[in-house]
Amino acid sequence: MELDLVQQKALVDPSPENFEAEGVVMRELNVLLSAEESFLRQKSRETWLKTGDTNSDYFHRSVRSKQKRSRIRVLKDEDGLKTQDVDQMAQIAVRFYGHLLGRPDPEVEPQTDDYYERLLKGL
Repeated sequence: MELDLVQQKALVDPSPENFEAEGVVMRELNVLLSAEESFLRQKSRETWLKTGDTNSDYFHRSVRSKQKRSRIRVLKDEDGLKTQDVDQMAQIAVRFYGHLLGRPDPEVEPQTDDYYERLLKGL
């Protein structure tokens, strides 16, 4: 709230003193935000230590949870058909990126071997 008030004051009266006051409040806010981040990091470590070491059930649950969120379960092909079959999803991905990476860019002119030879020789 203090930062908001100082910023409003600087908008109404854009003097160097008001901008300096805003800078002071911003620095104080950054110190407090850093302290809060440090506190939350320590709290997280405390939770981790209370639940055990890296072989703990807590660790394995957190890894499984992350894996479930990261997994692609359904994929659409170029016709809009959905599939859950892993082999079909792999084929769709290979086709998609093959078309994407295999297309020439119309904005880039093709170069001859002579061009590359001159480039390598520094001409």
